[in-house]
Amino acid sequence: MEFIADLHIHSYLSRATAKDLNLEYLNLWAKLKGIAVVGTGDFTHPRWFSELSEKLEPADEGLYKLKPEFAAQTAPMVPPRCDAPVRFLLSVEISSIYKKNGKTRKVHNVILVPSLGVAEKINARLDQLGNIASDGRPILGLDSRVLLEIILEVSDEAVLIPAHIWTPWFSVLGSKSGFDSIEACFEDLTPFVFAVETGLSSDPAMNWRVSSLDGFSLVSNSDAHSPANLGREANVFNTPFSYAAMMAALKGQPPNGFLGTLEYFAEEGKYHFDGHRKCGVRLSPSETRKYLGLCPVCGKPATVGVMSRVEALADRPAGVRPQGARPYVSLLPLTDVLSEVLQMGPKTKKVSAAYKKLLEKVGPEFEILRYTPTSVLDETGIPLLAEGIRRMRAKQMHIAPGYDGEFGRIRLFEPGEHKTLLGQRQLFAVPRQLSQKRQGSKARAPLFAKSLDPLAPAPGIVEQRIETVSERTDSWVEPSSGDILDSLNPEQRRAVCHRGGPLLIVAGPGTGKTRTLTHRMAHLLATETARPEQILAVTFTNKAANEMAVRLKALVGEPVSARVTIRTFHGLCLDIITAESGLWPAGVKPWVSGTDDSLALMRAAMKQVSEAAGRPEQALARVSLAKQRLLGPEDDLSAVFPASAHLLNRVYKAYQGLLRENGALDFDDLILVVVKGLENDPTLLERYQRRFAFISVDEYQDVNHAQYRLVRELAPSDHDLCVIGDPDQAIYGFRGADVRFFERFSEDYPGALTVYLRQNYRCTETILRVSGQVIQAE
Repeated sequence: MEFIADLHIHSYLSRATAKDLNLEYLNLWAKLKGIAVVGTGDFTHPRWFSELSEKLEPADEGLYKLKPEFAAQTAPMVPPRCDAPVRFLLSVEISSIYKKNGKTRKVHNVILVPSLGVAEKINARLDQLGNIASDGRPILGLDSRVLLEIILEVSDEAVLIPAHIWTPWFSVLGSKSGFDSIEACFEDLTPFVFAVETGLSSDPAMNWRVSSLDGFSLVSNSDAHSPANLGREANVFNTPFSYAAMMAALKGQPPNGFLGTLEYFAEEGKYHFDGHRKCGVRLSPSETRKYLGLCPVCGKPATVGVMSRVEALADRPAGVRPQGARPYVSLLPLTDVLSEVLQMGPKTKKVSAAYKKLLEKVGPEFEILRYTPTSVLDETGIPLLAEGIRRMRAKQMHIAPGYDGEFGRIRLFEPGEHKTLLGQRQLFAVPRQLSQKRQGSKARAPLFAKSLDPLAPAPGIVEQRIETVSERTDSWVEPSSGDILDSLNPEQRRAVCHRGGPLLIVAGPGTGKTRTLTHRMAHLLATETARPEQILAVTFTNKAANEMAVRLKALVGEPVSARVTIRTFHGLCLDIITAESGLWPAGVKPWVSGTDDSLALMRAAMKQVSEAAGRPEQALARVSLAKQRLLGPEDDLSAVFPASAHLLNRVYKAYQGLLRENGALDFDDLILVVVKGLENDPTLLERYQRRFAFISVDEYQDVNHAQYRLVRELAPSDHDLCVIGDPDQAIYGFRGADVRFFERFSEDYPGALTVYLRQNYRCTETILRVSGQVIQAE
């Protein structure tokens, strides 16, 4: 199960934190954000530990949930679309200040534990060594290695994660008081440290330059000091709700248990660049070297930020990605996007009202930022929201990096651009003024653009583009979108790149249908338009599904391709039936009867009816056709079988009864059950429409009525639906296929784009011409 976790936060008992940073509001904001597991923070503080003991109750293994009476206090503030379970994992940040190797060290570490009992024992040990009641994040004169030794003595399940490892003042690798390696800090106990936190001012790509970090999982957390800042950074897991499973995933067991991180834009972090805040001076690493590490205004030492510190310890060039490195995605908080769109402060009432409206209409914040199609965002009534989200996803923005404790500033729009864009009739046609033309397939738009005047550095300091910024590699897949497009012809490329609505691809034999579909899916992933779980590809045979899966794996790699759903129509419906207790008993996989078993059951059904109903093969074929028309034994079959409807109804009913007695479904039941379920259960329908936001259907000319209705249910008219086929190749008429569904696609989906694939890679022109004449003659 994929879920988001933010494991490093604080309580209202830490310094400089919000008064409402309590469990009730953490539970509320986790729901609003779409976060499933939240660290408690501050469990060493006696008062907070008492609140944890009072308000939490055990949930899943090693995790807790808020008791109902406390959760009820903020429940009315949760939009229905955001109401999902939230779990708490016990955590605390410890500040260690101590002398080591002749230097004062100031290191922050996050401690995670599986139970209140373990937390209580750790608290008792630490209380003997320092004042743990003075602050939610206690300051102890304790060597980090000794701290790790203590928690491991209490419980071998306890985990220590070095916090925000690059922050200048308080971190294990910080420029002011840190070490040059994790090993130098934790010495012989380093093997017990299996994850490090990258912090707001760095991203995984920066950390990949330091080979000594290769053995650690790179995690990201919000370090939230207010509930609204929950999820500024977070982690994506694919495990059961379980403390042990999550920790094992961070150790790489299984390899796909920890999927990656959701990142703040590192440039926005308040220690990304070097500089001197008092003088308003922001310096890139090259400028810091130019000024010999001194502020060019006052001559005092500049604060050396994360980027410079990474360069100092790096032993790899920018752009290198180690084997096994987890992917990441950089996002802006939704309130920041709304602030840009509405031209109001992120904490204003207008932005808060728009935020609430969006969550009520669409769902949790992370759903909006990551997955919601811009076509849906355009319908929310918030002008330019879709364009703002699109630019954020495409990283088309102006950034003035953070420095010396000052957060960076990001702009999505040029001055005066709002008025120009709002004056246009169609927001879908907004010119992408900030995009950069490619200079070859590997080129990227520069990460930074020159600051706007309000964000400019102090007089006399010229802000430059950063020479050290590498090609960004924060996609969920390895290849760039340019790599995927390179081998396609113009028509294929047009089909692959189309977004924002239904697409019909007319493709004759040998024109690369499977290639086009798989490249389209890969391009959706490479451009971060879709996550793997949102993509569904449906075809008719296991062979075709397997071929599609193999090709997609070659394009994006197995960890990603394995999370894309590629099924036959019947395989997809079997998955849905097995998963949904309303369609079939939960956790029980139905037995699907084969032809011989179905015939045996039909013979038994006909004996029950005790009337001459013809041959069992004929009766089974008629029942099959009825099911393909989505007709049950209780429906009027006279329109399909006028001469034998009454008798067939009785045989059909007896046959279905025998299937149920044997815990079975036949082949045609699979689609019938799912379509009826989707039609009768709006909640189920909405869940699968939201899950499969990007659907591709192969050989669409061969769909029958039931398959057609399944596609129509899963993909409403505004869905990103791509169907491909050739009406001249309809071959499955014996299964109820009707080529008219292909021909009426544009009627079913008004405004759909039609693309014709004409270039043939299989046949000579002579053969094509002759075969075309034969088809026309038919």
